[in-house]
Amino acid sequence: MVSINELLNEKEETKWEEFKYNLEYYLWTTPKSWYYDLKLGIRNLVRRIPYIWKLRDWDYGYVIEAEMNELTILRDGIKKYQNHLNWERDVETINVAIKLALEISKGGWDREKTLKTNLRNMKRYMERTDHIENILNTPDTQKDIESGYTHELTAKSIVREEKVWILYHKYRTHYMRSWWD
Repeated sequence: MVSINELLNEKEETKWEEFKYNLEYYLWTTPKSWYYDLKLGIRNLVRRIPYIWKLRDWDYGYVIEAEMNELTILRDGIKKYQNHLNWERDVETINVAIKLALEISKGGWDREKTLKTNLRNMKRYMERTDHIENILNTPDTQKDIESGYTHELTAKSIVREEKVWILYHKYRTHYMRSWWD
């Protein structure tokens, strides 16, 4: 029969052995992890300095810039390591998302692309279209016509901007989880 004192001694020895094992493990692995954490942290800081420098809390452009930077880093990593299924498709979809984000962050709209914008389906992209219809129904002044500016161009620009925003967010919603699988 085993006495209570023997059981207590065994438990204390087991705790001591477990403590020694944990201490050895900690002393062996921690310096490595500190080194790699420091190395990774410095690399991340260097990569992200350009958009950290531009940080403006009141501007959505900063968020788009940060997403573009992260997507570029992700795309380059996927292209370099090719470490998951359908990596070619992911690189292509990330490229499209980066182009859409770039289009959003540019702010100014390309006149040729704006002229090709279809206004027939604008109700699908906009909650309120009455202000666009007001813009379209406003007669152009002679000065606007001479300068090449038309109210239709303004309306198309607004609709195009909404279409790009919606398409960018659909891309993110649909593909983002597969990019980080």
